[in-house]
Formats: sequence, structure tokens, C-alpha cells
Amino acid sequence: MSGPDVAFLIVGIVGSVAAFRMVTSRNVVRAALYLVLTLAMVGATYILTGAEFVGWVQVLIYVGAIVVLLLFALHHNPFEAQGKVLAEAVRLADRRVVVMEDTPTNRVDRAFNVLWDKVLNLRHGVPTPFAFRDADEWVGLFEEHGLQVRHVETYRPKWPTLGTYHHSLFVLDREQV
Repeated sequence: MSGPDVAFLIVGIVGSVAAFRMVTSRNVVRAALYLVLTLAMVGATYILTGAEFVGWVQVLIYVGAIVVLLLFALHHNPFEAQGKVLAEAVRLADRRVVVMEDTPTNRVDRAFNVLWDKVLNLRHGVPTPFAFRDADEWVGLFEEHGLQVRHVETYRPKWPTLGTYHHSLFVLDREQV
């Protein structure tokens, strides 16, 4: 079996499993992530079969525009800039925006947020203005930008922060005009 055949087989298997998991997942967040993976594998299939233009259009338009993921990006902007970043994500998204953010619930949570944010981002030179919001404040910002909150899930991750503060995952849909 040649290299391109192996690549095609892997892309096909990953895409099929992702599509199956997308329609069988009970968790809307995981379903959205499986959708992104499925769409990316369709684009990869086009590219592997020689239709590079169609493949890249698939990736750029569908993967990049139907679902926009903002993972721990908003709190790295000052409060006044967060709305601008969110507005751009809404502009790019066809329908859904998925946001994962740090959401301290009290002063102790916030202190751990500041500590971990500084430690984890120091070597990358990422700005850390410590512009954290709690989950309700994020929901208010999302609603101000015409987003409907479909799902919110708050949890304490075990890694890399050892359960010291909360993260929240928000699944947001654009309001239909």
C-alpha cells in the first residue's frame, strides 16, 4: 500500500468515526467538535484526491466559518477589547461560536487564575491582563453581541491547573435575522 493510500485510509476512518460520534454524542459541545473534525476530514479527502481548490475551500469556509472556536482567548484581551474579538468571531461564524474561558467564582479562584495564567503563559509571551469574568458576566457579554446561549458547562479541570479554579464552556448560536 502506498503512502497516499494509507493517508486516504486514515482520513476516511477518522472522518467516519467523527461523523458517527457527532450524531451519537449526547454532549452538544463534543458534537460541535466532532462536526469540525468531520468537515476537516472531508476537506482532507478532497485534497488527497487531487481536488486541492475544493478541499481548501471546504476547510476555509466550512471548518473556519460554520463553527468558530475561541479557547481561552478572550481573557487575554483587556475588558474593552473582548467585545471586539467576540464581534469578529460572530461576523466570521455562520451559525455557532464555541467559547471556553476561565471563570473564577470567588477571590480564591481568581487568585489561582492569575497565578496559573502568569505561569502558563510566561514562556510564550502571551499578554495576561487578567481580564477574567464569571460565567454570568460572559453570558451577558455574549447576549450583548446577539448570541443565544445554547449550553453552558462549568467544571474544574484536573490538568494543568490541578482543579484550582473553574473553566466554563459556552455553546452560542447567532440570532437569526
